[in-house]
Amino acid sequence: MNNDDKYNTKKISSKETDYLTRFAIKNNASSVFKDIDSFLFSLQYDENGNKRNKKLILHDVIFQSNLTKRQICLRMATDTTTLTDWYSFEKNTTPSKEKLCRLCIVLHLPPKISMFILNLYGYCFGESEKDRIFDYLINTYYLQPFSEINKFLTENGYENWEKI
Repeated sequence: MNNDDKYNTKKISSKETDYLTRFAIKNNASSVFKDIDSFLFSLQYDENGNKRNKKLILHDVIFQSNLTKRQICLRMATDTTTLTDWYSFEKNTTPSKEKLCRLCIVLHLPPKISMFILNLYGYCFGESEKDRIFDYLINTYYLQPFSEINKFLTENGYENWEKI
């Protein structure tokens, strides 16, 4: 039995570690999260143990990215107002499943974080062709450059996401 089995710890990829490190630095966290589960816990609860609103969670996930709001929106083929409305408390706007999937893929979120965000908004994948494609992209292409995602979509007869 190796130590990983003994302590029931999971190894995470260097990309996931990079994501967790960037988030910790941008949020002045005292330490980098050791795994995805502790990161997800920190998203869900504030320092007093109170459950956080899903709009605050989405805001934190979006703004940890190295992309500007404009870059994110161009890659998602949406406008910046729509993105802002999703985490604004003045607007009662809920993103569609497709737009949330696009956001997760554009931000290169690890699959577990993507699924957390989708579940937070009450979404899950069904048996439709579109759901299978998003599931595949989230689990396979989250580490790929955006050009590869668009190449996959184009080669398989789907609309390219970029406006430009």
